[in-house]
Amino acid sequence: METFFITINDWMTGTMAFAVLGSFLWGMVSVLFSPCHLASIPLVVAYVAGQEKALQPRQAAHYAILFTAGLFITIAAIGIVCALLGRMLGDYDFGDGRTKKDPYYMNFHDRNCNYPQAKYAIWFMSQYRRWGMLDEAPDYAGIAKKVMRGDLYEEAMKEIGYVHGGPSMEPEKFFDGAVFDPSKPEEFARGFAVGSVKG
Repeated sequence: METFFITINDWMTGTMAFAVLGSFLWGMVSVLFSPCHLASIPLVVAYVAGQEKALQPRQAAHYAILFTAGLFITIAAIGIVCALLGRMLGDYDFGDGRTKKDPYYMNFHDRNCNYPQAKYAIWFMSQYRRWGMLDEAPDYAGIAKKVMRGDLYEEAMKEIGYVHGGPSMEPEKFFDGAVFDPSKPEEFARGFAVGSVKG
């Protein structure tokens, strides 16, 4: 699998034709393996396997391909619409004459946004605790350190001469006013009126 990723990356830095193909494949891979889409796998399995009759492998593959194609087309369409409206670049038009330029628009490189922050893994685990997906409090910091490899990121950035903002364990404030302190994830998981924490 690692060789596959490296090959795609090499294509992206090669000739224009290979760069386009590499970018397309890399986009597909990144969508397929993102946590948001991995969560939909049980949905597809339940739909395909939940028919009243057993499906033949060819028919099951047909359903899976249609579902996946629909997912990719929908994501592409949303991206195109957002780009055309300028929203991905922070240009908001509220439709009543008001407009706004958001300095915090979607980006993939600025404001240290691509540093693998351990606190985000800790937040995810706190939500797994909140909803009863973990029976007991995990080793939040230990697991986050193994998963969010800031050391590898820093090494790679050093090789290309990029100056990053480094790790941050500062609390995060959400739009609803809730504050997540990565040093107190268990307290955060248990602090919701709605949840099903076990243990």
